[in-house]
Amino acid sequence: MIEMASELGFRLRYDVLQVADFGIPQSRRRLVLLAGKGFAIPLPKPTHSQNGSPLPKWQTVRSAISGLPKP
Repeated sequence: MIEMASELGFRLRYDVLQVADFGIPQSRRRLVLLAGKGFAIPLPKPTHSQNGSPLPKWQTVRSAISGLPKP
């Protein structure tokens, strides 16, 4: 797939990213593949970190939903 996309003129960037590094309250790794036709799309930079330094600490489900009204 990557070779075919490259032959069609797409510039690819891909990596397996920890979604918690982007403020998602889950500890899961996901493949992220970005393709631009003739241009590169940079992978996002993390917004959070596991230990909270220098970025904010990973969110928990509790912190993400704590402000919601009770059902």
